[in-house]
Amino acid sequence: MRVFVLLSLHGKIFSSFMAFVVGVRVGSPWILPSVCRARVFLRPAVVSLIENGSSETAKDRTTPLAQTLRGLRRLMRTEVDLALLVERYNLRGWEPRGDDFVGCCPFHNDQTPSFYVYASTNRFYCFGCNATGDAVDFVARMEGISTTEAAMNLAKRAGLKDDVVRSIGGGSPGVQGVLDTIVDDRSAEKELRASLARVLKRASKFYVECLRMDVAGSHAREYLKDSRRLSTETIEFFQLGYAPNQWDALCQSSEVNESPPDRKVMEEAGLVKSSQSREGSFDFFRGRIMIPIRVPPRGDVVGFGGRVLDLTGPASLASKSKYINSPENALFKKSDVLFGAYEASKSPLKSRTYMVIVEGYFEVLSLHQAGFTNVVATLGTALKEGQVLHAARLSTESRVVLNFDSDQAGVAAVSRVVRDLAPKLKDVDLRVCFLPKPFKDADEFLVAQTIDHYRDMVARAEPWIQWAGGQIVEKLRDDPTVEGVSDAIEGFAELLAKALQGKDKDEHKRFLYAKKFAQLLEQENIGLGIAQVEYAILGAVGRRLMPAKSRNPRPSFVDRYVKGETLEF
Repeated sequence: MRVFVLLSLHGKIFSSFMAFVVGVRVGSPWILPSVCRARVFLRPAVVSLIENGSSETAKDRTTPLAQTLRGLRRLMRTEVDLALLVERYNLRGWEPRGDDFVGCCPFHNDQTPSFYVYASTNRFYCFGCNATGDAVDFVARMEGISTTEAAMNLAKRAGLKDDVVRSIGGGSPGVQGVLDTIVDDRSAEKELRASLARVLKRASKFYVECLRMDVAGSHAREYLKDSRRLSTETIEFFQLGYAPNQWDALCQSSEVNESPPDRKVMEEAGLVKSSQSREGSFDFFRGRIMIPIRVPPRGDVVGFGGRVLDLTGPASLASKSKYINSPENALFKKSDVLFGAYEASKSPLKSRTYMVIVEGYFEVLSLHQAGFTNVVATLGTALKEGQVLHAARLSTESRVVLNFDSDQAGVAAVSRVVRDLAPKLKDVDLRVCFLPKPFKDADEFLVAQTIDHYRDMVARAEPWIQWAGGQIVEKLRDDPTVEGVSDAIEGFAELLAKALQGKDKDEHKRFLYAKKFAQLLEQENIGLGIAQVEYAILGAVGRRLMPAKSRNPRPSFVDRYVKGETLEF
């Protein structure tokens, strides 16, 4: 018996191929591999028909499972913020335009931004290739999967547990109630996020008013203008504020308590804490300059950084650290957020060929005031991969320059990034720039130098692997022995191999960096020529990139050199 089956293909495959007909002889061994390879694109009923040889009519779209799957897709299309989703894919030229967003289309070779995301409809459209759709369609096209799989992927990103997603895809019993659970959970999460955003926005307004109008805020105003040399325009642009040095000024503020106060939401936002010694709550930030942390694309306040002004009075009961940040909440994940990201996103695209990451809030403020707007700062914690990717998305060329403090701690922090993060950053052009002594950071640098001098320095920042090679050479100066030379060559080869594994095995880059490092070593009079060092590095890199089973067990060039063998070239 020969059965003719019409194969329907989903998503991107459907747009590339029409329907086609396959002649299947049930039970034939030659059809099974094809089914196994193609089953991801087939409707479950069609797969069952091919594999089981059943002639029963395929399930129609009124089954509970089909309805649930369509409901899941509708839910993801409405619940997922498409603008935030697209931003994670690092589109070139991505920027807000009114209430909407625009960037270079990822679906064709777009040279000028023609890909629009419309906030009113939560859909995208490209004026270059006419691609259009919603969040599910976008993920399906970007990842080359079906729209059903895309909806499930989005459900996982939204926090839906894997077992629930599998139960939806597999048609497990009880799947009818899954969507109701998703809707309830998402509604509760949306309500919490909305409450947090509302409370944080009101708190920001309260701090701004305290700095502007409060008598006690005069000390803070003097500090910002005299000690930090910040203009009124900069203070207002970044919405800087002041937290009064009182026990519960924010708790009692009518600005925050326009509606009945929800202490749980205020605690979740990190604005107040419950008192262990007396009734009620007390302010988390007291006697501090308040720096709101706003995130693109809309500039929502998700947290605060507080710089202490006075260590006496009620503020002394809180942390005496010079800087403290809001604790994490549903809106604020420190590993993904950078201070100044929203403000940088408002600057013209032509000035954002690269983004500079510094360590301090006031460095960002000073640089912005001087006209250098493509700068963001970490939040007092170790730099994370998500933060580097965030900075890269703000740059039109995915170039990120690390300009950390020029002290031992700053160098150690950059070394950690180079060792742990840089090799994994596939599409980021990561560079390193340290300011010359005696300047510790950009804030100090701008007191004595011009912004043009600073801009020139960061524009000429070294690629991270080149900087790492310089650090290895400096370490060699402390141990100029044969073993030290061997360690230096092997150490650089290890870095270069990781970089090539993390990105691509570009032969040109491999030879280029090996040559540059060889030139650095030659200047140290180690007794080896440039060609010899290049040979050693390339051999060590090749061994690391080679599969373990096929590696040559023979001793390396470096091992032979250390043993004193005579080497010919």
